[in-house]
Amino acid sequence: MQQSIYSYRNIIGFIEDLCYWMQTELGEALATLDIDIQRARILLALSDNKRLRQVELGQIAYVPQYTTSRIVDSLEQRDLVCRMKDPESRRAHLIGLTNRGEVMAKKIVGIKDAFDQQQLVMLSSQEQDQLGRLIYKVLQERN
Repeated sequence: MQQSIYSYRNIIGFIEDLCYWMQTELGEALATLDIDIQRARILLALSDNKRLRQVELGQIAYVPQYTTSRIVDSLEQRDLVCRMKDPESRRAHLIGLTNRGEVMAKKIVGIKDAFDQQQLVMLSSQEQDQLGRLIYKVLQERN
């Protein structure tokens, strides 16, 4: 009996291939700004949330905690983020965007929006909606 190409193993393989391809392509697009995907996620998370503690920032940006500190250090050296005292905690610091960081975040949004629009052009709006619903359903079960 022949197995369907839509078996769970193949579907997961398709998703892995798509994720790899999209990460590679987006990484190349972001490289024009001299920034990688993890740093871009950090800047976008700060753009959406203004100021965050480092732990929260890593969680929102899907960056491991041990990496977040190094990324924030490198972004601070480039004058894209700054640390400030957290008024609610004597030990914690808040991370926020500098003016240069805000400009960079806007450029990242532009690149990401153009990239995102190109990814699903081969699907009809109905197919895009169906794909979105299915992916959302799987993600909801994971959370």
